[in-house]
Amino acid sequence: MAPSSSIGPGAGMNGAGSSTGPGAAAADNFQSFPAVAPHEAAALISDLGVPTSAEDIAHPTPQFVAKVFGVFLETLNGVSLEWIDRQRDAICGQLEYREIYEEGVHHMLLFREIRAMMQHATITDFVMADLTKPVSKRLKRQLSALVNFYRFRQDRIEEFDDAAAEGEQLVQQREELLASVETLRTRLAEEKAQREEEKPKMQGLVEENVVLSDRLMELKKEQGTLMQEHDLLKTEKGDLAERQMELQLQLQLVTADVRKLQSRIRLSPVQLKNSVMEIEAQLKGDRITLHETERKHKDLQAKLQVLKVLEADMDEAQRGVEAVVEQLAKCDAEMDAMERMRSAIAEARHEVEGLEHRREQYHRTSSALATRIERLRKTIEDRREEHAKRRAELVELLQSTSEGKRQRMEQASKLEMQANEVESQVSSKVLTWPRDVR
Repeated sequence: MAPSSSIGPGAGMNGAGSSTGPGAAAADNFQSFPAVAPHEAAALISDLGVPTSAEDIAHPTPQFVAKVFGVFLETLNGVSLEWIDRQRDAICGQLEYREIYEEGVHHMLLFREIRAMMQHATITDFVMADLTKPVSKRLKRQLSALVNFYRFRQDRIEEFDDAAAEGEQLVQQREELLASVETLRTRLAEEKAQREEEKPKMQGLVEENVVLSDRLMELKKEQGTLMQEHDLLKTEKGDLAERQMELQLQLQLVTADVRKLQSRIRLSPVQLKNSVMEIEAQLKGDRITLHETERKHKDLQAKLQVLKVLEADMDEAQRGVEAVVEQLAKCDAEMDAMERMRSAIAEARHEVEGLEHRREQYHRTSSALATRIERLRKTIEDRREEHAKRRAELVELLQSTSEGKRQRMEQASKLEMQANEVESQVSSKVLTWPRDVR
C-alpha cells in the first residue's frame, strides 16, 4: 500500500517506484523524491547509531544492509530487533526442532516489516534479494527514499502511522484470507470426495426410506378402514342398546299389568267351580226339602211361617246364584284377557332372547375387532419403534461420520499450514545461504 501524500520540499511520494518487470531500467531512472548523495546518507545513518561510509554503500553486504534497514525500521516504525525476536520465539515455540526454523522465521519477519516501511516510503519493488544480495544502485535509491522520509516524517508522521498500521493490517488480513481460502478449497475437495463415496449408501437409504414410507401409508389406510368399521359397529351397538332398553321397559310394563290382573282375581276358577257345584247340590237338596214341606203343608200349618222364611231364603239364594253366574262370566273374560297377555309376554320374552343372542354376537364381534385393532396398533407401534431406532442409528452414524470428517479436515488443515510454514521457511533459508552452497 503506497500513501498518496507527498513528502519533502516540492517532492510528492505518490507511490511511484522501480519495477522488476520489462522497462525496469526506465523505472529505476524515475523517482518521486530527490536523490541523496552516498556521503549524506552515510552521515545520517552514522548519526542513527550505525557507523557507515560511502564505501559501505557502494559495496553493500547482507549484514550491513540488515543493520541499516533495522535502524531505520526502529526509528521510523518503532519495530526493534528484540520485538522481531519475540515474534519469532512465539511462532517457533511450539515447533519441534525449532533451531531449524528460527533463522528463516527471523528473516521473514524482518523482510515483512521492512517491505511495509518501504511501501510507505514509495519503494514498491522491495524484494528479499535486496536483503540477501544487495545491489549498490538499488540500495542508493532505497536509502534516498528512507532519508527523505526520515527528514520530513514530522510533517506526515500521523498519516504515516495510520498508513503503516493499515498496511500491516491489510497484509495480515491478506495472509489470513489466503490461508483460509486454501483451507476451504481443501475442505471442499474432501467434502466432494466423501460425498461421492457416500452417494451409493445415501441412495440406498433414500430408497429404503421410500419403501418404508409407502408401507406406512398402506398401514395408515388400513387403520382408517378399520376405524370406520369400528365406528359403524359402535353406532349399531348404541341402536341395539336403545332397543334393548325399550324392550325391557315394555317387559316391566307387561309384568306390572299381569300383577294387577292377578291381584284382581281373589279365587281361582277351580275353587269357583267347586263352590258353584256345592251351591247347586245344596239347592237341589233344598228343593227336595221344599217339595216335602209343600206336601206336608197341609199337615203342618204351624210350620207355615218357617216355610215362608225358607222361601225368602230361596229367593236370596237365587239372587246369589245369579250373582255367581255373572261373576263366572267376568272371570271367563278375564281369563281370556290373561291368556292373551301371557301370549304377548311369551312373544316379548322370545324377542328379548333374540335380542340377547344378537347382543352376544355383537359383543363377540366387537371383542374380535378390538383384538384385531389392538394387534394392528401394536404392530404399527413396533414398526414405528423399529423406524425410530433405525432413524436414530442413521443419525448417530451421520454424526460420527461428520465428526470424523471434521477431525480429518482439522488435521489436514494443520498439516497443510505446517507444510506451508516449513516450505516458506526452507525457501527463506535457502535464499540466505551463500551462492556457492546453493
